[in-house]
Amino acid sequence: MEQSKLERLETLTGTGTLSVEGRTTPVLYTVSIFQEMLDGGAGKTVPGLKSANGKFDGLKDAVKAVGRSSQLILQDGRKCDVILTGLDGTFLVSGQIS
Repeated sequence: MEQSKLERLETLTGTGTLSVEGRTTPVLYTVSIFQEMLDGGAGKTVPGLKSANGKFDGLKDAVKAVGRSSQLILQDGRKCDVILTGLDGTFLVSGQIS
């Protein structure tokens, strides 16, 4: 049986707004969206769960936001909840981008 693999579906980049505890900050972002591809047998793959992570460039005062749930408003107006995971601006997307 073949193992599952992660496939990159899309990469979003732009200038957005990060909202942390009611305070907003303009940010440059890159968000990568992945989908797990599962072995469906007989050489076929079945789409599994999607996940997304990313990085902010030039985020100041990142230490104050690490581990906190925040909202990112993308350049095209869509929104997603993110959790900053590192002082280098890395984050995980929790939930949908809508």
